[in-house]
Amino acid sequence: GLIIVDSTKNPNKQFPDSFTRTIPVWCCIVNRVCQNLKSNVSEYKYPLTMHSSISSEEKQIVESLLDDKVKELEDILGIRCDDDTN
Repeated sequence: GLIIVDSTKNPNKQFPDSFTRTIPVWCCIVNRVCQNLKSNVSEYKYPLTMHSSISSEEKQIVESLLDDKVKELEDILGIRCDDDTN
């Protein structure tokens, strides 16, 4: 199970940053690690999906960091799935 607690107290925000940025990014990273466990792929089945309030420029920046974050999580978990470990 998972419990998400957000402490945003700004009443002017429709959605807290965690719901528009942090959670979607982590979901994408975890999905990619899980997909890598099944098979090493060059194109991921589940692309990064972010809230419509996020600019395309910001989404591109985040997308450019995803591969490194996936590798970092695989390293932390000790489950490297890419070809360069063979």
